Amino acid sequence: MVQADEASDRKETRAVIEAQLEAFKQGDGPKAFSYATPNIQTMFGDAETFMKMVREGYDVVVKPMTVRFVKFETDGMNALHAVQMIDRQKTLWNVYYVLQKRPDGTWRISSCETEKAETNLI
Repeated sequence: MVQADEASDRKETRAVIEAQLEAFKQGDGPKAFSYATPNIQTMFGDAETFMKMVREGYDVVVKPMTVRFVKFETDGMNALHAVQMIDRQKTLWNVYYVLQKRPDGTWRISSCETEKAETNLI
């Protein structure tokens, strides 16, 4: 049962990340904002402020050229996805998403951290 739950959590959390990435790509701030936890929504107040922060500090997630999910961990209530992305300048990034399971069973993104990968693309 644990493996089935983990597989389900992996699929559901990945779908949330992919949906937010698609919303960023389409320029749909309200939709992208809807995938954030209530705490994140409260911190930024509205989708416009959230999108300004994303565009200024997380450009790689706005329109990545390539997205590759490389690692997943969960305890059933929190999940971590390690994702590799290539930006428009062909720079490789490691992107770490933390998601929280809401009381209604849905998953929302609680944090996203980016760092340039130590290796270069060939």
